[in-house]
Amino acid sequence: MNKSYVKAIGMGLLSILSVKGFAGGDVTASFTSTTVCEGSTTIVTSTSTTTSGNIVSWNWDLDNDGSFDDASGSVINGILPSSGTFPVGLEVTTNLSETATVYLNVVVNPLPNAAFTANDVCKGEPTTLTSTSTVSPGSIASWNWDFDNNGFFNDGSGQTVAHDFQNSGTYTAGLQVVSNLGCVSQVYNTVTVNPLPNATFTFENVCIGDITHFTASANVTSGTVTGYTWDFNNDNIFGDETGEEADFEFLSAGFYPVTLRVTTDQGCSSETTDFVTIAPLPVIIFNFTGECEGAPVQFLNQSSNQVGSIDYLWSFGDTQFSSIVNPSHVYASEGTYTINLTGTSSYGCVNSATQSITINPGPSASFTYNEVCTGFITDFVNTSTSGGSVIEGYLWTYGDNDASVAQSPSHQYGWAGTYPVTLVVSSTEGCRDTATANVNVWALPTPHIAAAGPLAFCDGGSVDLSVDLEDGQSAIWSNAQTTATITVTVTGQYIVNVFDEHGCQQKDTIDVLVWALPNVTASNDTLVSLGYNVPLWAAGATFYNWSPETYLDNANVYDPTSVSPLETITYTVTGTDDNGCVNTADVIVTVNADYTFETVNLFTPNGDGFNDFWKIKNVNLYSDCVVKVFNRWGIEVYSSTAYQNDWDGTYKGEKLPEATYYYVVTCSGTEKEYDGAISILRNKN
Repeated sequence: MNKSYVKAIGMGLLSILSVKGFAGGDVTASFTSTTVCEGSTTIVTSTSTTTSGNIVSWNWDLDNDGSFDDASGSVINGILPSSGTFPVGLEVTTNLSETATVYLNVVVNPLPNAAFTANDVCKGEPTTLTSTSTVSPGSIASWNWDFDNNGFFNDGSGQTVAHDFQNSGTYTAGLQVVSNLGCVSQVYNTVTVNPLPNATFTFENVCIGDITHFTASANVTSGTVTGYTWDFNNDNIFGDETGEEADFEFLSAGFYPVTLRVTTDQGCSSETTDFVTIAPLPVIIFNFTGECEGAPVQFLNQSSNQVGSIDYLWSFGDTQFSSIVNPSHVYASEGTYTINLTGTSSYGCVNSATQSITINPGPSASFTYNEVCTGFITDFVNTSTSGGSVIEGYLWTYGDNDASVAQSPSHQYGWAGTYPVTLVVSSTEGCRDTATANVNVWALPTPHIAAAGPLAFCDGGSVDLSVDLEDGQSAIWSNAQTTATITVTVTGQYIVNVFDEHGCQQKDTIDVLVWALPNVTASNDTLVSLGYNVPLWAAGATFYNWSPETYLDNANVYDPTSVSPLETITYTVTGTDDNGCVNTADVIVTVNADYTFETVNLFTPNGDGFNDFWKIKNVNLYSDCVVKVFNRWGIEVYSSTAYQNDWDGTYKGEKLPEATYYYVVTCSGTEKEYDGAISILRNKN
């Protein structure tokens, strides 16, 4: 026996068998197992017990050979080789070397044998599917079907079912059966749905008394077409004619249904029906209105036909013809003419009618006019002639819902545009003639001055004013310029007058305001010694900005200070007024390196952070100066070149006593010599 027993199967009916085993001292062997279907995994679980010690090993005999060497563990999984009842043994051992064994039966239920049959059908018929499944032992408890081959058996249930697959073709259908013991099997088979033939036929509609010829055609996607039968008298009996071609004569005009049935070698058939028209002769009747020379005669066609359409041919009796249904025709001269109308139906049936017409002489309408600009009056001059008749009336329509019966009227249009003007002249014989013309009333130009920038700006600025000119237009400005765009630099009102090619004109106006620049003044040019501050000021504006910003304490006020400038510098102040207009002024600060110093005569180097160093104002700005300090006996206690105001009253690292000392400052760049006394005071507080 194969000792692996591996391969799980889906559904199974589970049952638990539990039998007390044989005892060995204080240990008892026992186990439970699941009852499953063939091919599914059986789970065997030890339920052995001991009253002393612990169970430390479980060994199994799966092939009933008396040896417990097929598997080990308290729970094992396996697949038994077939359906049936199998004895399985368990041997358990404790840590005290006590053993016990037991043999129990494990049951595996059989799988059903799934099978079914299906009949071949034609498209549109349901397929009957019948299960022929079996199982032994046991019986089939349920049948479930999968018609759309999606793996789900939820499309139908029952031992025999019917299903319409809708379209022809080959389909895969599945059956899943479940035994009374819960075991499941399934099978898929091929189902065939034969196609219907595709049938059609052609014919020509004819007139009454003619024979109609029919030609059939058919095809099928599988199999062959084997028969054609016809039903001409609509009695649903297909025996009037057979074959792909047939002839039949209908005895009266009208619509007749004709049906063709086509059959294939697979026994599938389809029918198609079309309506045949047997056409009568058309009824030709016509009338006309208007009998004046040079005026349209309107012909009214009153012909009819029971079925189909009619093509017409008019002969007006003056060598002119027309195929229009309701034509109008102008006779060039007076006289009597014979009119003939022939009608041919869409089935080739022909009939005709004839009448005479007398044409009377008539007037000829015409007029002239002038074209104007909007707001002016248009004058109409009647130039109509009688043509041998007597004119008795005039009717003008101006194209703006207004009219007149005057012979030569005048009219003022309210809006620009092209107006269709019509003059109808009537004679005493009732003849009329019409003259039309499209009269233009020209629109006035609509100039609009556009500014390419603000219309209010500062002196020195400018703005471009322009007007769009259409083709044929020209412009003249109030400053006598004739270009489309002008540049404006001064305050004023500017007017442009635009003319078009019709002499129509219109104007537009725009105002320009130019602000004066602020009168910016500044402090006078200043000469200052190196190291000294220079106060500056400006006036005449609202906002100020000084440049460059070098040495300035604030470049955006009217009165900044140039703090200890080191070289001569020119400051430019830019003033801006409330209108945003800008002007400038300059101030030159001349810096003189004249070795001007200021010394203090007392300092208190006591380490309190105040007055701890001896200061000589501006000396640090001169690198060529030597500072020396002497005590009262003329001993030099301090010396420095390019002094940085950093002597703290010490000599060789020792604090000098409170006393008065004497200094001498000499610079190589000047012959001046600076000397004086300096006192050291050390506060003891």
